[in-house]
Amino acid sequence: MKKNLILLILVFFAGHAAFAKIWRVNNTGVPADFTTAQAANDAPGVSNGDTIHFEPSGTNYGDLGLTKRLVIIGNGYFLGSAASNSNPDLQANTAISYIPNLYVYSGGSNSVIMGLTVNYAYIGYSTYVNNLLFRRNRVLARVYFYNGGSTNVQVMQCYIDGDVVQTGSHTNVLLANNIIIQGVSFDGDDNGTFQNNVLHATGIGYGSAFTGFTLRSNIMVAGSISLTTCLAEFNLANSTQFGTASGNQQNIDMSAVFTGYPTIGTNSYDGRYTLKAGSPALAAGYGSVDCGAYGNTPAYVKSGIPDVPSIYKLSVPPIVTNNTLSVIVSTRINP
Repeated sequence: MKKNLILLILVFFAGHAAFAKIWRVNNTGVPADFTTAQAANDAPGVSNGDTIHFEPSGTNYGDLGLTKRLVIIGNGYFLGSAASNSNPDLQANTAISYIPNLYVYSGGSNSVIMGLTVNYAYIGYSTYVNNLLFRRNRVLARVYFYNGGSTNVQVMQCYIDGDVVQTGSHTNVLLANNIIIQGVSFDGDDNGTFQNNVLHATGIGYGSAFTGFTLRSNIMVAGSISLTTCLAEFNLANSTQFGTASGNQQNIDMSAVFTGYPTIGTNSYDGRYTLKAGSPALAAGYGSVDCGAYGNTPAYVKSGIPDVPSIYKLSVPPIVTNNTLSVIVSTRINP
């Protein structure tokens, strides 16, 4: 599965680089190509393979019905000061790129979506979707595998405040290296892999259910789980959800696992789920990787920072001296 993911990324960007155009969406008064999400998708000049940057804003960009094969890049989330339980010094502009509802149609197959904050992500809305990379996003309410027939959809490195659910049949699903606050539900019409996730992350007793899935290297903080014809190995749980067979560990004290659990302390909202020194999740996963969202490759990245260059610090003096304005711009290439 990881080899398929890497190949998909390489093939996509290899073809993308030769002909693609980059577009900007900004509704803050800064000149840009578009001011709303749907206008960017619908514009005749925006073609399959193009990139759309949703720049940080205090105002949402409206709903998006994605009907083209695009690379969509936002600014990330949980950006700000450590005092606000955010991750400092990642972006100079700490506003988010917010789309209330994202609807991915079949025309959006083979797209890459990252760095956004959305309420609901509808994957395969009214039509199936193939080969979608939905990564490094924050989903405030729900990831919804909506219409049947979708294949090779990968939800990775996301922070999901709500849950992941489905209707219809979906094959070769991959959910990996996510922090999921509530639950996940896939039935007998679906199949796929669920690995290196933190599930029921706040410790509230939600329920999850899987049929026909492989579950590996996950950390289940609380709640119940129903497994039907599943392979579950090298998972950790706060109770007896996975038992002790096949490398699973049970009755684990989660305060010994994470740096910021059960109280967040000075950690960021997603940084609290990094593993502390001596954690029983270290090297306890399948293939001796660390369990949880920060284990294995590609690991969870704080704040969902997209793996493109970013300006993380900007210093502009309040006055001009000798007709010169000395601006200091600090940039980095994000992994």
